Amino acid sequence: MNKIFNIASGFIFSCLFFISCEAPEGNVYQTDGSQVSFQLARLDLDLIPTDGTVIKVAVNRSSSAGTFEAPVTLTTSAPSLFSLSSGTITFKEGEAIAYAEINHATLDQFNPALTYALGLKISDKEKLSPSAVDSVSINVKRKLSWKTIGTGVFESEFFEEAWPQDIQQAEEESSLYRLPDCYYTNYPIVFVVNSSNAITFSTQETGYVDSTYGTTSIMMPAAASANQPQKSGNVYNLWGRFVVSAGSFGEFHETFTMQ
Repeated sequence: MNKIFNIASGFIFSCLFFISCEAPEGNVYQTDGSQVSFQLARLDLDLIPTDGTVIKVAVNRSSSAGTFEAPVTLTTSAPSLFSLSSGTITFKEGEAIAYAEINHATLDQFNPALTYALGLKISDKEKLSPSAVDSVSINVKRKLSWKTIGTGVFESEFFEEAWPQDIQQAEEESSLYRLPDCYYTNYPIVFVVNSSNAITFSTQETGYVDSTYGTTSIMMPAAASANQPQKSGNVYNLWGRFVVSAGSFGEFHETFTMQ
């Protein structure tokens, strides 16, 4: 089956109507004619094989009368894996909900260590509802099965703290590890250890939100840096740069020592 994500908001036009008992509640707008909106600005998806190869993102319009079209665009850093079925969201007569469909490759073609960032945007402002959410950021990754393989201590140079920490390994990919709830709950740090004990990881949010600069992520050191992440014995040296939208706090030595 295809994965369908209803993220469109409800509207009021002459009387209150309901799209579906399963549709989430959203903002209510007074509109004239057909206007459209997404409901959420962000969506995080963990895909499994039974989800199929199409992500369907729902969009509502304020009137179900007649046919109606709204243009939609997709941004992605992995165009070989993700593409739009159509650049137009089409509402048929009597329909107040339609879908932007994102085709994707089978999950065995996904890099299990990566989260893919996608963006959907309704590009015609004249067809948007008042106060509409015109775009959705979608983070997509392959859902993996994790098993805890040990415990230890995590030491953070960035936060100047240390704490007990579990380490897990992906059952589907033995080179893939994660530190669950590392800096903050529900924000694991995921990384790959290759046969030479070199460590690599994609840029990922830590869960820390700086009061001035906002969301803080950890990314690999610059290629020219002498400090590259690596595993040495039972110590995982996670050198990394802590970055925000405005720039970088610098490079820090984060370590996990398995006991």
